[in-house]
Amino acid sequence: MSFRAPVLLSTLVLFAYPLLAQGPYWGMTSSGGSFGVGTIYTITESNVFTTKHNFLRFDGSTPKGDVVKASNGLYYGVTEVGGTGGVGVLFSFNPSNGTYTVLHNFNSSTTGAQPLRGPVIANNGRLYGTCSSGGANNVGTLWEYNIGTSTLTKKFDFDGLTTGKGSTPRGRLMVHSNGTIYGTTQLGGLNGAGCIFSYTAGGVSNTKVYNFPALPAITTGNRPLTGLAQSGSLLYGFTANGGANGHGSIFSFNTSGNVFTNLYNFLATGAGRAPLSEFTAVSGVLYATASAGGSSSGGTIFSWDISGAAHADLVHLNNSIGYAPFSRLFAASDGQLYGTTSAGGTSNAGVLFSFNTGTNTYTPVLQMASLGLSAPWSSVIEDPSGTLVGMASDGGTGNEGALFKYTISGSVGTVLLPFSYANGANPHGRLFKASNGLFYGLASAGGEFSSGTLFSIDPTNSNFITRVHFDNGKGTIPLGSLVEDNGKLYGVCSAGGTANGGTLFEYNISSNILTVKVNFASTLVGNAPVNGLFKATNGLMYGATGSGAGNAQGSLYEYVPGGTTLTKRKDFLLATTGKQPLGDVMQASDGLLYGTTSLGGAENYGTIFSFDPGSNTFTTIYNFNGLEGGTPGGELLQATNGKLYGVFREEGQGFSGGIYSWDIGTATYTEEFDLNIAPVTDQGSLPQSSLLQGSDGMLYGTTTQGGSGGNASGAIFRFDPTSLAYSVLLTFTGASNGALPYDGLVPESAVIPQSVRLAAKVFLEGPFVSGTGLMNANLRSLPSFPLTEPFSALGFTQVGGGGETIAPSVLATSGNNAVVDWVLVELRNAATPATLVRTQAALLQSDGDIVGLDNNSTLTLPVPAGTYHVAIRHRNHLGVMTGTAVALSSSPTSLDLTTGLVGTYGTNALKTVGAYRVLRTGNSFRNTNIKYTGSQNDRDPILIRVGSITPNNTANGYFQEDVNLNGQVKYTGSANDRDPILLNVGSIAPNNTVTEQLP
Repeated sequence: MSFRAPVLLSTLVLFAYPLLAQGPYWGMTSSGGSFGVGTIYTITESNVFTTKHNFLRFDGSTPKGDVVKASNGLYYGVTEVGGTGGVGVLFSFNPSNGTYTVLHNFNSSTTGAQPLRGPVIANNGRLYGTCSSGGANNVGTLWEYNIGTSTLTKKFDFDGLTTGKGSTPRGRLMVHSNGTIYGTTQLGGLNGAGCIFSYTAGGVSNTKVYNFPALPAITTGNRPLTGLAQSGSLLYGFTANGGANGHGSIFSFNTSGNVFTNLYNFLATGAGRAPLSEFTAVSGVLYATASAGGSSSGGTIFSWDISGAAHADLVHLNNSIGYAPFSRLFAASDGQLYGTTSAGGTSNAGVLFSFNTGTNTYTPVLQMASLGLSAPWSSVIEDPSGTLVGMASDGGTGNEGALFKYTISGSVGTVLLPFSYANGANPHGRLFKASNGLFYGLASAGGEFSSGTLFSIDPTNSNFITRVHFDNGKGTIPLGSLVEDNGKLYGVCSAGGTANGGTLFEYNISSNILTVKVNFASTLVGNAPVNGLFKATNGLMYGATGSGAGNAQGSLYEYVPGGTTLTKRKDFLLATTGKQPLGDVMQASDGLLYGTTSLGGAENYGTIFSFDPGSNTFTTIYNFNGLEGGTPGGELLQATNGKLYGVFREEGQGFSGGIYSWDIGTATYTEEFDLNIAPVTDQGSLPQSSLLQGSDGMLYGTTTQGGSGGNASGAIFRFDPTSLAYSVLLTFTGASNGALPYDGLVPESAVIPQSVRLAAKVFLEGPFVSGTGLMNANLRSLPSFPLTEPFSALGFTQVGGGGETIAPSVLATSGNNAVVDWVLVELRNAATPATLVRTQAALLQSDGDIVGLDNNSTLTLPVPAGTYHVAIRHRNHLGVMTGTAVALSSSPTSLDLTTGLVGTYGTNALKTVGAYRVLRTGNSFRNTNIKYTGSQNDRDPILIRVGSITPNNTANGYFQEDVNLNGQVKYTGSANDRDPILLNVGSIAPNNTVTEQLP
């Protein structure tokens, strides 16, 4: 028999149906925006669109040339690869505020590709540089950048013809003292072995002033890989091949008569060879680095004495001090030369070194590994005095190199700009508004480890903060949306973790600490989670995996917030349940969870399913058939008309996706709207978003592709569920406003999850030991101890709760925190305490504490802060309720019912045992009183349980008749369950009745 309290209907409606959202609505795109990696935006019902944040990415990667400083105070440089075309960028960097700007994305077919060396500043104030490939002939270009107009212009294409301009320039340009620009090409020219050319700034062609001879080029060498340097009236440079020893040479070139002179032939062994940078002149002596050769085969620092025509290897490089230098030397204000090695030193990452020309002393001054960088190819500049600025081609938080500085006086290195770093990129989920008023979200890529980030954005001022950088340990590729419980956010990563199957993580909002709670593995619940988590009214969270588990196709799983284990609730199977749910589950007004799978089912177009969290029953309720839609995506929405609405990504009458509804009352599927039925083509396509119902009653969502216009990359739409009218509010176009929105919108005025925390304490008479002030915890060791709350099955009224489940591991705790049993906590209306507002099953510990399902956290109930009567009930002890309403809030409220200091409802609601108050035991019949004799008494069920014919039998297990909670039902003998009933009604008058003191 059960006695049900009346339900406060307004509260039930609050939890059953979504409130109409209030704009503006916030969303994200996974691509596009200023940096091409996504945006955060808002849109209002009146179609006012605002970009709130562009995810930042320092585009460009693998820089190998020097930077230059222009008269405007900015640094300018190039990267070899990266950018929208993948073949390099021209960039500027403002050292005063750290602003990085991509000025031009090189294009293989037009402006050129793979610029290796940095630009030079000509006398006209413009930048000039070369690309080593690309252009009209795919052998390089020479380009000009006008700083004043922010315009890059290709001035000419290298061509490789014998009568043409040369091909494949790999060396740095130089500006002669007469204003003419000189450079070299590795190939092309009259003999196909490279050339020296001159160029007048602003012109549209170059002039070959010297053609290197074809192989074997014994006397002069050929195929130069470096540029030229001026000393006096002559230019000096290197060839990479040929010469007397076949390893190139040092040459001079007189521009007045175009006279080429071979000065020195690099040796095959012992000495340095293969210089890959230009000379630096100091007091009539030229200095440079050789990338190979020398006594340790690591290259050398060498000199060429112009007056004495003498070559000398001054330092032989090796692994310990740095080797393989590719940079030219830079003469700093302290009188030292500085350069870099591409390898050697700590972690073989290369070094920045100084070289004293007076003493020939070489000193590594900065280990690149100390900055997380490696492979520096570039030289440095000095800005301001005493500070050197250079670039490394690898490492950094973007793993693609970095701009760095080194302060000479303090010997301190600092990364100024990590190339390819993003503070988050490609978000695929929705934002979540937490209890502190900030939005939180996940970016699937970017961050310091290129594995995604967790971020926040303040809706009041758009302040964006990257909170967590994911890595392989924390998990990689975070996806879906976040959910909050007790001040902590929970989410999943689809990869990474100890088994590389993804992780479930907890993020503490106040401490900014992320903790991995579960590492997904292919066994048990499966791996590669495919959507985020959803928190049901029973306090548990639900999610899905995409592979592994029983059928190797993933599963629906359950998670106790704060715990470290998962419980599998259903194995997905392609042919029956479907698999790969693209959206989170949700909970409808009937208490069931609803979700979709994107693949499989009877027609192989996906399914709609329901899941009963009370009975753990999974039911496939609809199979998509393609004709009426297929591949559903996004979380379902229960609209104010009671129907569930969702989107299907593919098929339908327009073969572009559409909108559908499911009537939970009549189990009816309706194809509400099909996108792009011919001849219409501009409604967007492939929707995958969750829907939102606005204050106007309309449904809002996004499509990942399509829309109006030639650059359509997704759309925001509005749908009227009554008139079935559909309209596109905005088309995404890429750089201007974003592209590819995967999930939907959330309201700025989203109902922030409200909850109260209760730190209650009670003792149950049955297991209580007055001498210790503790309760025995014998039940937890029983195989039959229920992992799901027992109250629903016994007929207790549930409001919002029911179906709470614990992990088996919580029963292993011993001592004061050992689990005694389940209790049911009821919050009742302050004015009419007979009316239930919220129920929630919780765990009772040996010392009387009532805690959450993880057997550790403070009990949290999802109701607004306010005053409530608090009732504590048990399955075979009489319940108790506070005599007055208690003020509850998000801060834990202590409520100790064991001392007698808290007033209770009714008369003698609690029993005194020594110095303590306890809930009376003996209600084995499960009603509202304790009786020893007469109809519906509590003694007879004990006799029946042990066997009426032999009352001295015992029954071991988790039974209602076990009123002393020792795990054994006994009718006679010591520690029997009959005597406590007799004692509670009064041994002298066994026909007395003790009534539960609840309204």
